[in-house]
Amino acid sequence: MRIAVKLGTSTLTHETGRLNIRRVESISKILSDLKNEGHEIIIISSGAIAMGAG
Repeated sequence: MRIAVKLGTSTLTHETGRLNIRRVESISKILSDLKNEGHEIIIISSGAIAMGAG
């Protein structure tokens, strides 16, 4: 199964605008598990600027 996941700035950061490392780690683990189950993962990110700024 192909799964598309959109990760926006508010998903990847705290209210202060700083990167939320725990949330990124949690999402990464979930997506890794899905990939290991044989799913195709597509990540769509509008939060790329916030990730780089963090």
